[in-house]
Amino acid sequence: MKRAAQPVAEDHPQAAPPGASEIHPSRSADRPHPWTIALSIAAITVATISSGVSLFSAHLAIENFQLQNRAWLYVKEAKWESYWFRATLINRGKTPTNNVEPTCTELDVDDLSGNKPTVIGPAPLRFGPIPPDQTEDLTLGIPHDKNNNPARRTTVHCRIDYLDVFRQKHQVNLCYVLMHGGDVSVGLCTEGNDSN
Repeated sequence: MKRAAQPVAEDHPQAAPPGASEIHPSRSADRPHPWTIALSIAAITVATISSGVSLFSAHLAIENFQLQNRAWLYVKEAKWESYWFRATLINRGKTPTNNVEPTCTELDVDDLSGNKPTVIGPAPLRFGPIPPDQTEDLTLGIPHDKNNNPARRTTVHCRIDYLDVFRQKHQVNLCYVLMHGGDVSVGLCTEGNDSN
């Protein structure tokens, strides 16, 4: 008995596997769109500016805090006492002063004598911390002679350097004058009295 003949495979191409006939996207679709790039750059720029503004605001806040809480040194009173000059310093700030270093010079002038002015100093001094609302006396043992000479005057110049608790430098300038003569008069100079 003869077997049934096997069908002969036709020379037709086999069906393509699923997905093989799909069209592949072009490579340009893989690149980010120019607007996407622009928006990304804009976002980075805004973030950078925002960060800078935040840092600047923080810096201003720190400065404001230090300004409100620093030591403020002033000259409360200055006067001649016999053969001494005394200036009372007071801290009007909220924190103590540090490294208070006054440097004072006396200038003695006789307008009629024709002599050169006599300079005594500078006399460097050093104080410890001055707490808030407390005083410290700056005393100079600089003798002066009330010789009833109205043409003679003695001037004391002091520069007082100090630090606050934030390690910032500050300075107070003091100028005080004594006019000799029958009616001895004393007082602050017209210039040279300031602080920062």
